[in-house]
Amino acid sequence: MIFIAKAGAGLNSSGICYYIEKKPKMKSLIQKLKILHPSLHLVFATLLFIISVILSQMGEMLGWEKSLFLAIYNWPEILRLPFIVITWFGSIQVFGAFTLLFLFLKKKNIVIRFIMTSALAYLLSGLGKSIWGRTRPNELLDIVARDFSYGPGFPSGHTALAVAMALTIGHYLPKKYHMIVVLWIVGVALSRIYLGIHAPLDIVGGFAIGWFSYMLVRHVRLTPVSFSKHNTSKEVTYTKKREKNKRKTS
Repeated sequence: MIFIAKAGAGLNSSGICYYIEKKPKMKSLIQKLKILHPSLHLVFATLLFIISVILSQMGEMLGWEKSLFLAIYNWPEILRLPFIVITWFGSIQVFGAFTLLFLFLKKKNIVIRFIMTSALAYLLSGLGKSIWGRTRPNELLDIVARDFSYGPGFPSGHTALAVAMALTIGHYLPKKYHMIVVLWIVGVALSRIYLGIHAPLDIVGGFAIGWFSYMLVRHVRLTPVSFSKHNTSKEVTYTKKREKNKRKTS
């Protein structure tokens, strides 16, 4: 429980850390959650998406969904430009920019996971639109969208891509910068509602897809494979030398 002890020290909550350390049941529960968390995350993400699909197929916005949408949509007009900028962080263009950045920095593992996670989220959101797509808020309500959009609204592709990108990058960031991941996801989600492009359930469905994609790819083991003849010859030479040394010693 080193991590908890460090976190507790930073929060001046040594009593909580002492309680966890001295309670075997609590300690074993946390260890079990750490072991099971990949599967649990995938299950919860799937359940969240199923629930959002069922609720979105009612035809119209539900009462709470409509109230939440209008509450955010009616924020001051001065926020339009900032939210148009923020919403780009769930776009293909930003995905391409980060991919080029990681390639330039020669971060091969990050590039592979980043592309795999983002591509999966993008494809799943597109598949979701074609199967369970719901019309956008400007067709469900008497409002005017503040940004360009086309196709079905459910699920939100921008949110799915933003979640996939933010969680993947956040995995490699120091823990003190993890708040950036939260702000990224929440910012894109709010921007899609404020701009009148997506309803809240669209956001929930997109979040579930991005979450599922990240957790699925996160635990894929990347093994470097070399097909270089030069490297192979080096390995063979090294093996032969090792065999000769063994014979001499014996």
